[in-house]
Amino acid sequence: MQFKLFAFAALAATAVADLQRALEIVDMTAIQLNATLGGNGAEETTLASVSKDAVRLVIDMETATEFANISAVLDRDAALAVADTTGTLASDLGDVVDGFIRNRPSFDRLIFITPIIGDLIIKQRAAAKELSVAILAKIPKDLANATAIHTKEIDDKFAQGIKAYA
Repeated sequence: MQFKLFAFAALAATAVADLQRALEIVDMTAIQLNATLGGNGAEETTLASVSKDAVRLVIDMETATEFANISAVLDRDAALAVADTTGTLASDLGDVVDGFIRNRPSFDRLIFITPIIGDLIIKQRAAAKELSVAILAKIPKDLANATAIHTKEIDDKFAQGIKAYA
């Protein structure tokens, strides 16, 4: 019985570290997608890259959500690190949505692509919401407000992107 408790505690500690790493991967993917959106969105190779990176962002957010769900409640230091990463993520995801909005005229030249991009933004928002709920469930109550502000920023920004593609 003692061994099982130790193994579970070790798994929970690993899950906390994995959660932080998963959030960092989501952020790196957001940065990559933003860099891809910096090019001419109507070029075929860029369009393929945008689609690939946008789908990768959804997958990475879903993976981070899985890590958050299996993670133990975060201690103060881990919660502060996750809150800090969530703040960075809010900024970088905001840049991604701004890139999608900025590139809308280029995407409109290819009639079929605008609805696809709009759908990807909807999927990203849904994945971000699930991730936010999972993270907030692991943050101690006294630190949850700061993290909730960042997750609301993320949701609000995706709402702007969805509106721009509606």
